[in-house]
Amino acid sequence: EAEQRRAEKTQRGDYERILRYHMPYLEYAPLVFTSAVTGEGLEALLKTAIDVAAQFSRRISTGELNRVVQRAMQQHQPPARGLRALKVYYATQVDTRPPTFVLKCNDPELCHFSYERYLRNKLREEFGLTGVPIRLRLEGRGGRER
Repeated sequence: EAEQRRAEKTQRGDYERILRYHMPYLEYAPLVFTSAVTGEGLEALLKTAIDVAAQFSRRISTGELNRVVQRAMQQHQPPARGLRALKVYYATQVDTRPPTFVLKCNDPELCHFSYERYLRNKLREEFGLTGVPIRLRLEGRGGRER
């Protein structure tokens, strides 16, 4: 029986790697394995669905959000383009379902997509938003956005 469990665990790991490889846009989504035959995993599925629903509707204070964004930017400075570097003046949450954040900055074009992904991952990590998509909108002066 221990051998069978080990084989199932290996098989689940293989399935997860395959799914993550073919669906990288769902990297943040939790995977729950279930069995229609035995009912195994249904409790875990329900608990995960409830947790994700709570995260999907979560509201984060502007102060808390700004502290996390500033700390993330201090830990890993955005790459400069020429003599210009991205500066974020403040961040605010403008919507839930999914959590949507606006970062007011000097110029949205200075934010490389990889740095935007870094900030999104930091928000996910700091606020426990593991099962939901995060929308991040950068707005510059004069309403320019990306």
